[in-house]
This record gives sequence, C-alpha cells and structure tokens, in this order.
Amino acid sequence: MKLADIDWPEVWQRAAVWERLSPGSQEAFIQWKPGRDPPVSRFGDDLDLLIGERFITVPQGGSTARRHPAARDFVWLVRAMFRHRGVWSDGDAALLEYIRDHTTRAERDDMRRGIGVYHAGDSQLAEQVASTGWLDRFLDGPVPHAPTSPRAYAYEAAREMVRELAAAGEPVPLRELPDRFPGMSAERLSAALRTAVARLVLFPALGPDDLELVVTLWPSLLKRLNRAPPAAPESVQPDVSFSRPFLFEDMAALLVAVSAESPRFRQADGSLYVRDYERLAAELRPLPDDPRLDWVLEELEVCETELRVYRALSTLERLGLLRWARRKGTTVREPTAEARTWLALPAAERVRAVLGPVRQHIEACRALSGDGPAAELARRLPSPEPRLSIAPPGAMGLDGHPDPATVAALADAFAALPEDGVVSFDGFLLYHGPRGAELLVNERPYRFSRMIGVSGSGTPEQRERLWIELLMDTALDRLVPFGALQTAIHDHDLAIGLTPIGRYLFGLTDELEYPTSEAEGAVVVQPDFEIVFTGPSPLAEAEIARFAERIGSGMGAVFRITRGSIFTAAAAGLLAKDILGTLRTHAAGELPANVEREIVGWVERCRRVTLRPAILIECPDEETAAQVAAAAGDRGKRVGPTVVELLEYRGRPALGRKLAAAGIALDEDWNEPDDEW
Repeated sequence: MKLADIDWPEVWQRAAVWERLSPGSQEAFIQWKPGRDPPVSRFGDDLDLLIGERFITVPQGGSTARRHPAARDFVWLVRAMFRHRGVWSDGDAALLEYIRDHTTRAERDDMRRGIGVYHAGDSQLAEQVASTGWLDRFLDGPVPHAPTSPRAYAYEAAREMVRELAAAGEPVPLRELPDRFPGMSAERLSAALRTAVARLVLFPALGPDDLELVVTLWPSLLKRLNRAPPAAPESVQPDVSFSRPFLFEDMAALLVAVSAESPRFRQADGSLYVRDYERLAAELRPLPDDPRLDWVLEELEVCETELRVYRALSTLERLGLLRWARRKGTTVREPTAEARTWLALPAAERVRAVLGPVRQHIEACRALSGDGPAAELARRLPSPEPRLSIAPPGAMGLDGHPDPATVAALADAFAALPEDGVVSFDGFLLYHGPRGAELLVNERPYRFSRMIGVSGSGTPEQRERLWIELLMDTALDRLVPFGALQTAIHDHDLAIGLTPIGRYLFGLTDELEYPTSEAEGAVVVQPDFEIVFTGPSPLAEAEIARFAERIGSGMGAVFRITRGSIFTAAAAGLLAKDILGTLRTHAAGELPANVEREIVGWVERCRRVTLRPAILIECPDEETAAQVAAAAGDRGKRVGPTVVELLEYRGRPALGRKLAAAGIALDEDWNEPDDEW
C-alpha cells in the first residue's frame, strides 16, 4: 500500500504550510498533472512561500513552475485524497473505490483471511471495513505479530492513536497529530499512523468543507460511534387508525365461497383461473374507504386484494382446512372436515383456534431461549413446530423451522408496546434494531450468511439492518393481517400499537377480545324462497351455498332457492333430506310448507343418465354384423342391424385376429379414448 510508505513526518510538516496557502494555490496543486507544469502566475502571492518551503522550483528566467522532488509524496497524497472526496457523501461506494485504488489484490486477500471471510468480494470487504466490528478487532483483537517485534510496537501505538481519534468524534487535522500525542516520538507516531492507514482503520482525507488535510475514522463509522443511544418510543395520539383482523375474515369468506364451488388452479404455475380469482376476490370484505388511510393501505402490501386471496388460501391449507384435489382433470381446492368445525365457531373462537397454537409456540420459544433449569428441560423436549408462526421467512433456521431465540425476541419487542395509544414505527425500529442485533451471531441456530453474502455472523451494522427487516416483516406481513397490531397515522408518519388480539397473542392477557361483534345470527327461510340472515353466520353460508343462489352477503336477503339451484345440488348428489336438514339446522322456526314441498318435488324430478364413450363397429350387412358379434363374445353387443359395440377396448387386438381368420378386415377410423372421460 503506497499510503503506508509515505514519509508521514514530512507530510504533517508540509500540512502546516498547506494551511497557509490560498485556495487558488491549493487548487493549482490538486490540478497539477504530470507533464503539464502550471504558469507561476497560478500561485500569486504564495510563490515565494512555495519556493522557500521546497514545494516548487522555478528555473531562472522561466515562466512555469516545476514540482520540487522533496514534495513528491505530499503532492501525490493531496491528489489522491482529492480523488476520494466522496468519503464524506458517497458512503460504502466511496470506500470500495478507495480500497481498490490503494490496496493490491494480495493485500485485500490478506485482510479477508484475517477476519475469516475467505469468499467475500471487495464490496463485502468494504462493508466490513466500515463496521464497528472491524474497529473492535483492530483495538481488542490479537496483535498479528510477535509481541517483541518492531511491528507489534507500532501496532500498540496505532491502537493508542485510534482510540484518541475515535474519542475526538470528528476529523483531526494532520498538522495537529504531533501536539495530540506529545509522548510519542516522531518515529513512533509515523509508524502508528502508517499501521492504522495500512489496516484501513484511519483514512487521510481533505476536509468536508475545505481543502484542509485531516485524518479520520471512516465518517459513517465515526458518526455511529458517537450517536446517542436510541430512546424508547413514546405513545402518541393517532389521527386515524386501522386494526381489522382481515386475514380471519378472508379465510371465513373464502371457505364459504369454496364450499359452494371449488376454485380451479393452473397446473403450470398454481395460480387461479381468472374467473375463479374474480369470484373469490368479490367475496372479500372491502377495507375502510378513508382518504386518510390510503397511503397506509398502499404501504401495507398485505392489504392488496390479490395477496389477500392467495394468503387466505395458503393459510387455510397450512391449517388443514383446505386440501388439494383433482376433479374432472382439473386441480381444485376443497374444504376438509375440519373446515366445517372451524366455521361453526363464533368469530372470536375462530381467531383463538388459529392463534392459540401460535401463542403456545411463542411461550415455548421463550422457555427454550431462557436460562436456568426450566430452559434446559425445555431444550430436551421435542421442539414445537407450529403450522403458523409470527416469524417471517428470514427467521428460519437451517432446518427450515423458526429459530426459538429469534421468535422469542420478536415477540418480546412487540409485547413491549404500550397498552394505550401508538408509537412511531420508525422510532420503534430504531430503538429495537441495536437491541436485537446481538441475537444474529454464530452461537445461535439462526444463520443469515446467504442474506448478506458473507460467511460468519456479519458485521454489527448488517445484523442491525437485518433485525430491523425482521421486525418490519413480522409487523406488516404477520401481525397486521392477524389484527394483532393497530396501524395508524400520527403527524403524517406511520405508527403502530397493540390491539386486544395482540395482547392475547403475546401472553399479556388470557382474554381474547374480538374487535368486531359477529353475532351468530339466525337464518329465516321465507315463503318466497329467499333466505334472510339476521346476523353473519359463515357456517350457514357455506352449507346453504351448495343448493341456493347467492343474491347478497352479510345480513339481509343472502340466498334464494330456485329450481335450477336445486337441480344443480341434486346433480352433485344432495338428496331432499340433506337440503331440508341443513335448512332446519340453521333456520329460526319452521320451514314454510310450500318451500318444503317444492324442494322435494324438484329433487324427485331429477333423473340421472350416464355419458360414456363408445366404440362402434359398422358392418356392411346383417350377416357380417352377426359374425363380428359372435367373434367379440362377451366383449361385444349388437346395437343395430349392422352395428356392433365393442365394450372393452383391450379386446380389440384379439378380435382383429379372429375377424382376419374369418376373412373380415377391421379398418380403424377413430381416436384414442380420452382418459378425462
């Protein structure tokens, strides 16, 4: 590294002179390219000073300046620092350029080996260099040389220098270094600076506001070291909020729709056919139509209709309430026996049936990640693997299951939200980011090297960013659809707070308060064949939808019984007693006599016929038909004077041989039977 070979005592002595130059003279030096000597007029009143301090020389009678050999390192350094002025604004991109400019590939490989990151690229190395972990390894890690070697002596001096500059909290002018370390000799000070620069811990640079020569830790790292500890977010009063447990509403609505007609899915990509998707999407309850909530709902991508449909279907399948099936050559999903039991529950109990196991999983994860005999006992027991978890995909371990320590920490973060009011979502993330980052280390079963592109546990900054991403995914992709989080707007910022469902989920209460009052209402069957709901009842909707036409939703006239709907139900195998039994189960009072009579009559009028493919052998005359029927035996049947039906296709080769022996040629003019028949 050429920066490490510079004569640093010469540099900081010249830095004092550099500060006395006018901006024009400084700029002339920076723009001074080899072979293009500037005119002496560029240096104005500074010409005598530059000549006297051996910065430049001017041949006798000459009009152009030449660089003095003694100032070669200084001029090279200033030009190099000017190239990398992005140090103050471009962040890691500028650091990557700096590393590639000032180090060789062998030097970068040596640095990677020093931290155990063998397969990372230059960009990953730059991210390591800009982290507090890199600084901690330099200050507290083992000295990479024998304790008595001169290089170890320089290393300890470099550590002293770095600690002092880190405590300063700001860039330090190069000319001030001798005064800041009066106890160090010039030789030791130079060796310390050379070592810190070579190990990419200190960086020479031009000041952010002028051309002053400074030495600094990487600016983003310096800022991080001197930032104030994040404060716990305080409760605020929301302007408008949203907290519907729409996932459970969607699950119930789609189960009702699927019970009436199984949706079809494409085999190629598993997506719904357009007609089936539109039918299911129409069943979802609309979200609040409040202009103040528009941007919040846009931010919550989980509220998009398409995602709501597919999320509800996949959740139903994961819970064993839906299953895949093949019907007439088409892939469909249909309710299981457990689906009827779940729909029959009151609204609050449906939520409890789903979130109860999730809550138990959180409690088990807290026990597993704790300390003491109870935690040790919990670790010996089989690890609970729930069908549903608050953990997003990023919190999965190598075994594909949620990491208990991560699940427990996520739950504890959200359980700490205040019971009343909401807090800034950004403030929540900033507060819990550093607190949870230490979980993501090698000692935990959780691995995330595939996410950040390096081996090991990554840098503290990477872990903090990943932890914030896990918090965001848990909040927006899991807890909001559960109705466990209240999302709100406060002073044009997104805010969050716990709901009664959230307090139940995280074990803060055993009572589950459902935010909406879904009364399991009675069903009234009217003489005009309309079925009126006096209150929502998903189970009744799911069962009545099999033999009635939908004309509404929610409350009021929801279904109408027609002759066509009864014919369709009878064709599906429903009997009159099944239809009447369902109506009596859910109806308040007796069924109208005319409705019972018509349903029985319509079902009795239904007849069932069989449609099957047939293989016909057409003969030129009745005598030939008789010979063919005799040759076919039990596998053939005459269906006309000159037509014989072949009942089993597998007997065709043997029949062909028999007919050929009798002098009858069998010509085939037909297509292979379709298995879908």
